[in-house]
Amino acid sequence: MSQPTYIQSTNTNQQLRRPLLLTLALIGMSAFVMIFASGCGGNAAAAEIAPIQAPQVAAVPILSPDQIATARELLVSQGCVGCHTIGMFPEAQGLIGPNLTHIATEVEQIILSPEYKASGGAAVNVGQYLYESILVPPLYVAPDCPMGECPNYVMPQNFGDRMTNEQINLIVDLFSTFK
Repeated sequence: MSQPTYIQSTNTNQQLRRPLLLTLALIGMSAFVMIFASGCGGNAAAAEIAPIQAPQVAAVPILSPDQIATARELLVSQGCVGCHTIGMFPEAQGLIGPNLTHIATEVEQIILSPEYKASGGAAVNVGQYLYESILVPPLYVAPDCPMGECPNYVMPQNFGDRMTNEQINLIVDLFSTFK
């Protein structure tokens, strides 16, 4: 018995489509594999990219009330309160130098900035930056002060002679808590 004509033509079309569909599926899967496989493996250019250096995290010091009082006395006796505002000390309302109320938080961004790196600064954490800023103030001058641009060479550059290393470290420890 012979099949009707419309059934014969459908079978022929299906027979022709099957290899075409298999070929297209094979090409599609091959392209898929090649695209995703190209993302794997060694790319020499990517291997040469230097990692971004994040600041080193140093422990925030915990100061006793006596240490805070001693640091406060140093800030007053060394004249820091005349130029800088320090939120926790009402006598520190200076307008010449940068506000130090949140200096530890600000330093975390400063040490990552291209401006700081271009200045020759070498600090990789808050404590190192603060120590460096006290001993070598003109190395990096903060861009913003209450009266506008921060003046250079106003901050005394002889704190290394005027204070002991222990005193400087006490101030650094105090400022490191100013988040």
